[in-house]
Amino acid sequence: MAEKTKGSETYEAGDITVLEGLEPVRVRPGMYIGSTGPAGLHHLIREIVDNAVDEAMAGYCTRIDVTDPDEVAWLLACLWPDDLERFERLGRAVDVAIARRDELVVVRGDMVDALDDAASAVPSTSRLVIANSWSAAYLPEARRHDLAASIAMLARERPVTWVTMEPPSVASDLGVLASTASLAHRGSSVVCVTEFGGGARSSLVAETHAHGLWLDWHAGDSTTAA
Repeated sequence: MAEKTKGSETYEAGDITVLEGLEPVRVRPGMYIGSTGPAGLHHLIREIVDNAVDEAMAGYCTRIDVTDPDEVAWLLACLWPDDLERFERLGRAVDVAIARRDELVVVRGDMVDALDDAASAVPSTSRLVIANSWSAAYLPEARRHDLAASIAMLARERPVTWVTMEPPSVASDLGVLASTASLAHRGSSVVCVTEFGGGARSSLVAETHAHGLWLDWHAGDSTTAA
């Protein structure tokens, strides 16, 4: 066996350690996620979210059973680990969903194509409130336009109020936020309310953190009118 001498490095088979299974990930996580610091953590979060979206778009993981502890644990695992308040809020939301699960009517399908079916579950004499929160962001731009057109069509037949919470660029694609709107917070999401009747009139009512950490109410500036 060759000896290692000062000033030289001899690399032999005996210096190689073979790691099995997931042990390489545990010993050298930086090789897989680039870093063991905040950048690596953020990389893991993006991978979890991207994989979840891919599963949903492939027709899997389309619903969470709030009565199943394993599925609730999976949902909680998608949250940022340092956002403890959001864990508490989601936990309370799960409790409400369990308590009221028999009161909910769930219509499964594309948020544009299935909109009419979902609306038909609400009596035509009642005001229909449509809310989307960071869901239109996953639609291609053309489908965002289709969603806005479908809602406007419904509003010709019945009272409709449309509440959106989306990134500014998405809200602009939906036609509820003007390009000239004045925003106080860089990177915030916007909350817009659109009322129909003699045309659509949208108001920017708030800016909010994408994960709900804060909400800054506006005075209700009108942003679009048609």
